[in-house]
Amino acid sequence: MPFYVQRRFLPLFICQFFGAFNDNLLKSGLSFLVVYQWHNNDPWLSPAHTIQLATAFLVLPFLLFSHKAGSLADTYDKARMARAIKGLEIVIVSITSLAFYWQNTALLLFCVFLMGSQSTFFGPIKYALLPLHLKGRELLLGNACIESSTFIAILIGSVGGGVLSLFPHSTFLISSTVISCALIGWLASMFIPLQTHAIQHGMPHASPYRQDLSWRETYRLIARHPPLLSLIMAISWFWFFGAMLLSQLPLFTKHHLAGDESLATMFLAVLTAGITCGAFSAPPLLKRFRLPHVLIASCAIMGGASLVFSSLASSMPTAIHTAVLVSALFTSAWAGGLYSVPLYTALQKTSPPAILSRCIATNNIVNACLIIGSALCALTLLHLSATIQTILILNSIVPLTLALYYGLHRIGKTSHPLTSLDERHNI
Repeated sequence: MPFYVQRRFLPLFICQFFGAFNDNLLKSGLSFLVVYQWHNNDPWLSPAHTIQLATAFLVLPFLLFSHKAGSLADTYDKARMARAIKGLEIVIVSITSLAFYWQNTALLLFCVFLMGSQSTFFGPIKYALLPLHLKGRELLLGNACIESSTFIAILIGSVGGGVLSLFPHSTFLISSTVISCALIGWLASMFIPLQTHAIQHGMPHASPYRQDLSWRETYRLIARHPPLLSLIMAISWFWFFGAMLLSQLPLFTKHHLAGDESLATMFLAVLTAGITCGAFSAPPLLKRFRLPHVLIASCAIMGGASLVFSSLASSMPTAIHTAVLVSALFTSAWAGGLYSVPLYTALQKTSPPAILSRCIATNNIVNACLIIGSALCALTLLHLSATIQTILILNSIVPLTLALYYGLHRIGKTSHPLTSLDERHNI
């Protein structure tokens, strides 16, 4: 029986899928309701302010609580923690349903923050449980399933929030949906095998590190392992590139392609499909090519295809022009999925097992910093009167620079933590 339908993987997969779906359904539903249906004259919580705050509140917990989440996941049984967190999600979405009923925007924003917080505590558990229950090539395919399904859940949740807001009794539909998904996630968490089961099958359980390591101490520990630090930075630059592309895509569609919401939604679907295909392309390609070669090629393809997409602006797009745009965007997303999945697998393999959750939490913190950094860069460029097209073209340089950087190390045969990773790490 394939591992992805077994108890050691399927319950965790269901938990993370519905968790990501709920986060984005709540944020999207709130944004659409505030903009199109609710009449809020509060100058401090205008629709524009609400949308920006909802996005910020969903990311902020990763900066505030990731290290604590990693410490707890390294200290206690990860399966029991998953059950507790998913139980807490039911409480949060129940409060959310009341906030929707009362049309209380401030309380809903607080609920978005709480949802982001529970996702923050679930993140290290999710990636730390995988190497406990999956072995060898299963881990790479398991990460591909998690990575691709997360983007699918984000897309469906974001689109679903907008669709449900169009129906009569939209607040009831959104509330009942998030509560139902939270219940499904909690029920699935009850079937995640306890960590004691994994320990009995050879995983280490005695930690040589203090459980109360501060964030700075954890970072210093990671810095003493060059491959770990390089993996975290490589993953984070991918999130910088992806966040910039995702945030500017609707505006690029509107102002440079004269497209409407349907074209922007189609582009989001193409992004999701591309990342999914790229994620599942990683296992067979890594059987034939070494990891450094895959990373260099995927960065070059990602940046090149993104550059083509960004350069093809047209106020009168034809069918052929649109097809080229879709192909370029899909290719860039495919390369992104191919790039990120092996890196997450390498991070799980390379991290000391006793602090694996804290390594993942540190990665989440750096990811969040670069996502925020991408937003600040975009705001700065817009303040300098740069167009959306210019921003996306500059963003394409990020993966191209990474490809050149790693390629020079390979050509020069110089030592670099990432380019030295190969089959010895069983990736």
